[in-house]
Amino acid sequence: MSKLAKKGGLGALAARAAGDAAAGARVCVHCWRGGLRSGAVAWLLRRRGFDAVVLRGGHRAYRAHLRSLWDPRAPQPRLVVVGGRTGVGKTRALGALAAAGRQVLDLEALAKHRGSAFGWRAPQPTNEAYESLCGLAWRSLDTSRDVFVEDEEGHVGTALVPPPLYELMRLAPVVLKIECAYETRVANLLEDYAEDAARDPGAFDGRLRDATRKVSKRLGGDRTAEALALLDARDLAGYARLLLERYYDKLYDKHLAARARTDAAVLDVDAAHPFDARAVAAGLVAALDAHDAARGAAAPRAPPAFDDAVDDGDKGGPPWCAPS
Repeated sequence: MSKLAKKGGLGALAARAAGDAAAGARVCVHCWRGGLRSGAVAWLLRRRGFDAVVLRGGHRAYRAHLRSLWDPRAPQPRLVVVGGRTGVGKTRALGALAAAGRQVLDLEALAKHRGSAFGWRAPQPTNEAYESLCGLAWRSLDTSRDVFVEDEEGHVGTALVPPPLYELMRLAPVVLKIECAYETRVANLLEDYAEDAARDPGAFDGRLRDATRKVSKRLGGDRTAEALALLDARDLAGYARLLLERYYDKLYDKHLAARARTDAAVLDVDAAHPFDARAVAAGLVAALDAHDAARGAAAPRAPPAFDDAVDDGDKGGPPWCAPS
């Protein structure tokens, strides 16, 4: 039960919900188990003119439903992991793939974070909200087609990648690894953060310093001091190069060693300088097509049927939501 409900009662909670929604809107109410508390709030909302339904089984059942979407025993799309060291343009390549009509699961966009100590895009969703966002995005995918996803650790900023989804990523049969020169990686990073730097240079500098101190244990005292000195000199290119060499590349090597599937096909795709996302995306697709042609592509499986999570309770409908 929320703090508001404990302090002001269910009526206060219903009033708050009514204030957050447009009059006459459909509102799905849930507590942890979807019991009497949810039913009481839904009843109060209906008296205020809302089309209120109760999530049957509550958030616990909804969360179990979300996690079942990534059950490896169910038909799943083939996950194609797009990897590579920091700065090789993975996110840009994914964007180009999506623009070309390929299926992409953009975990960083859903998390509102670039996926590193320097990747802030606050505020981030809670872990519960992030799991829901990932599940809804996954449900929209065609399981007969490949899904491209960026290689991530178990979290994106403070948002935890749902464990069953992360396990599917770790077991992905194909990894497309983007390779490019240091100068390209540095240029990509400077371009990626140029908007943040231009919007508020002082705040951007402060965030860089805070992030540098957070990784100081891995960098070591001397390298941390060197990084901060480069910021003092406003040498962002030198700063980026130092972080790549002394922090990110070592972290990536450690991440690769922890992959669950050692027999995954790792296909290198070279990115020229200057970086061209469309060309890299085309290279990724060409490498994947060549790999499939050499091995013989597996026949696509039929997509699974998933019930809608919200329903009006009519007979024959899914048992998730119904008027109480």
